[in-house]
Amino acid sequence: MTGVVHLSRELHERLAARAARAFPREACGALFGLRRGADVYLTEAPELANRATGDSAFELDPVELVAVERAAHARGAELLGTWHSHPDRPAIPSRADRGGSWPGAVSLIVPATAAGAGRARAWRACSR
Repeated sequence: MTGVVHLSRELHERLAARAARAFPREACGALFGLRRGADVYLTEAPELANRATGDSAFELDPVELVAVERAAHARGAELLGTWHSHPDRPAIPSRADRGGSWPGAVSLIVPATAAGAGRARAWRACSR
């Protein structure tokens, strides 16, 4: 799937701040926005509770995800994927990231260290 993932500077800065605040745990959340052909425009990225028990993993709460999806849908936004941070690791999808994504979904990773967060990287899973 080709296309561009559009993310405003303001939204990126908010995600970076959340990733830095959560360090050394992973921050995580949902991505909402609009599709225009192959391109996606991210407009919302609420932070959701990380239910994972490990220090370097994330697990979204499905009940919380459904609630924010319903609210975003009422505003005309579509669930496009998820975001999470990688504490002390680059913004490269791990095996778990690749295995846990759904085809066509946008996955956005924000690298984070004790000094702060870096530039986010988005990718989309292909069909399996």
